Amino acid sequence: MFQNNNGAIAKRLSVKCLQASRNRNMVAIIAILLTTILFTTVFTVGHGAIYSGEQQMLRQVGTKFDAEYKFLTEAQFLKIKSHPSFQNIGERQYFALAENDELIKRLVEIDYGNEPEAEGKYSVPTTGRMPESIDEAAVDTVVLDLLGIPREIGAEIPLVFSVNGEQRQRKVTLCGYWDGETNDDLCYLWVSKDFINRELAGIPLPENGYSGAGNYFLDVDFSTHRNLQEQINKARIDSGYDPDAVLGDSLYVAADVNLVYASSKDNGIDIKMILAVLGLLVLILISGYLIIYNIFQISVAKDIRLYGQLKTLGTSPKQLRIIVRRQGLILSVIGIPIGLLIGYFLGRLLVPVIMNVSNYEGIIPPPNVFVFIGAAIFALLTVLISFRKPAKTAATISPIEAMRYSGVETTKRKQKKSKGGSKIFRMAASNLIRNPRKTFVVLLSISLSTVLINSVLTFTDSFQLQKFIDRDVISDFVVSDAHYGRGNPFGRVSGISKSVIHAIQQQYTFEDGGSVYYHQSDIETDKIDELVEHTLTHITSYNGMKTEEGKNDWWRQFYGMDEFPFSLLDVLEGDLDWEKFNTGKYVIEFSPYNDYHRVDIEDYKFNPGDKIVLESEGVKREYEVLARAACKRGMDSGVVLGYSSTTSSTFLAVSSSEFLNNFPSQPPLHYLFNVGERADFTKMNSFLQDYTERIESGLKYTSKQTVEDNFYELKRTYNIAGMVLAAIFAAIGLLNFINVIATGILSRQKEFAVMRSIGMTKRQLRKMLVIEGLWYAVIAAILSLIFSIVTSLLLVRPIANSIWFCTFTFTLNPVIIVVPFYLLLGVLVPLLAATKNNRVSVVEQLRQAE
Repeated sequence: MFQNNNGAIAKRLSVKCLQASRNRNMVAIIAILLTTILFTTVFTVGHGAIYSGEQQMLRQVGTKFDAEYKFLTEAQFLKIKSHPSFQNIGERQYFALAENDELIKRLVEIDYGNEPEAEGKYSVPTTGRMPESIDEAAVDTVVLDLLGIPREIGAEIPLVFSVNGEQRQRKVTLCGYWDGETNDDLCYLWVSKDFINRELAGIPLPENGYSGAGNYFLDVDFSTHRNLQEQINKARIDSGYDPDAVLGDSLYVAADVNLVYASSKDNGIDIKMILAVLGLLVLILISGYLIIYNIFQISVAKDIRLYGQLKTLGTSPKQLRIIVRRQGLILSVIGIPIGLLIGYFLGRLLVPVIMNVSNYEGIIPPPNVFVFIGAAIFALLTVLISFRKPAKTAATISPIEAMRYSGVETTKRKQKKSKGGSKIFRMAASNLIRNPRKTFVVLLSISLSTVLINSVLTFTDSFQLQKFIDRDVISDFVVSDAHYGRGNPFGRVSGISKSVIHAIQQQYTFEDGGSVYYHQSDIETDKIDELVEHTLTHITSYNGMKTEEGKNDWWRQFYGMDEFPFSLLDVLEGDLDWEKFNTGKYVIEFSPYNDYHRVDIEDYKFNPGDKIVLESEGVKREYEVLARAACKRGMDSGVVLGYSSTTSSTFLAVSSSEFLNNFPSQPPLHYLFNVGERADFTKMNSFLQDYTERIESGLKYTSKQTVEDNFYELKRTYNIAGMVLAAIFAAIGLLNFINVIATGILSRQKEFAVMRSIGMTKRQLRKMLVIEGLWYAVIAAILSLIFSIVTSLLLVRPIANSIWFCTFTFTLNPVIIVVPFYLLLGVLVPLLAATKNNRVSVVEQLRQAE
């Protein structure tokens, strides 16, 4: 059989078909454009959220490095740093904390570091350079502003710090600075190696594993983030150290995995969460297919006679497929690139909005070529899949069938007899079921936007303000020392003055309040374990039996409470009787709730009625355990004695009067209080803001109103992001609905002309099309209702239940609100299309149909 190359003819036919259907092309390009925008936006937001979230978490923990070897001697430092597995090495030597009065609200660590270390700690100079000479220093702009130092290279910086209990003052010259973050818990002031050597001359450096001035830290990156703990241990072993050694052993080397990577490993994979997200993603991806498929299915039905004639002239099924598919590819070349650009910039706009839930601004990722490639592939794949069925229809239909093809699936139907004749209502309903597959595709496309809107609002309605508040705020206001919660490794907080408590109580908005006290040592030391020993309370006897020496279970942080904070505790076991507690003979064991408002009962050591003997600073006292209790955040000390292994997750508390009998010089750690009417929040907030700025800058406060504002900002963020995606869906659904009605009328012109020729009036035809549109609207509303219920229960509920401040709340209000818009569109779109169709005479319609 002779072969001929008629590819050029097929290309020309594809172009001619496109030129003959300009209106359809515009609708198809818009459909492809919207689909590509949807894909690109989703991929850009997904990539941006992952990138931004990881970068912000790294920013919050203060390091980009994979792992850190810490509290090293110089010999250990030199030995480990030569390991071949390290891809990037940051070197740091700890010196002291800045003690300038102006820096009371900012923890500033004076250290030596190399350039990679500064880069990895987000503390590399962007103006100037790192210190080189003995009296040079580099620091961030926030510290410069607090000290009142101009942002000029060469400016003189006064430093106050302590070495071995001796306070010293030095002046250094600014050689570099960078933009600081006001939210940072810890920041660095870099000095030279010579500076530290000079200041530590003649002073013994800390022993292996102990914290103090002169410690070395080694921050490293590996080739992969997988199995970081194993990689850390391998470097230990290869360097001659034992991963299982404990503090005090000669082979002991302390090391930690970056908390960002450690938490992702420890938390594991939430299968329900992944399935829910994938389900929502599939919901998004289906919409693009629906509209493109529907447009070209209708288009093929309209041009089917042309394809039948081409087949009569000898065009093969393969060539017909190519003709139809090439039209889609040509339209894709126009729609996809534009959609990629619009979707990318839309995604970039959404990333900061979505990530605004953090204290930091959303970090916009650099352009990722895989985002564009992935979105383009998915969009093109959607087009090709959408064209598959229409192309098959054009290729397989016979020339004779093509002459009478109308796009309606014909099946054997019983003849219906009716006494009243054909009713407009019945005719409209019959038109919907003539091609049930096409009808379902249209209805599904229309309902998707409503399902997404309902899913988003169901999710945000599940946000629980009280849960959000309960995690961080125990009362209307909490006043604390500025160092509270700052992650100070030495666990020191200065407490608050009696004067601020008196000033608060003098405000007429004040209702009730009380202090929480916390025992800490006044000794000056750079060794964390020495400080811990003097800070924690030792339980020397338990129910008459002496406790095991050196056992970590027998050390606790020790608190005192006034009646107001005592009343805020939740009893787990025992009896919270203030009268008993205030006698000074009783102690309570308590623990803060976690994010999910739970405590681990196994962390509690004592039972109500147990007798324990506590020893602090050489003084022993016996108490009876009154109760086990739990508290919200904001009552504990917030100090991080995390460099020591002698810490516990539960604490001990006595009444404030008993606490002050033991430690009369300890100031209150917090002052918790409530105000009267809700309107008083603003007045008290203004008072505290002014007081902490002008009178006692060493204080800070949190309020319930601030947390509420953060909550509503978070809720608004998710609503905006969800509504943008829902708007894209709505545009696709509306476009599909308009296209179906308009092209349906065009493809049924012969049918309408015949009905008008046998007596149907223009008004009756218009009425039939409007009722048909209303049928679409009603059924779409019902489907939206069903799909919204299924999506909410199977997809949204697992996501909501996985978030600590959410309690799944089922709602269908968005569907109910959208239904009137469906009905309005169901009337307007067919009415406009029918009005345009009725302008053409019956003869002209019959001629066009032929």
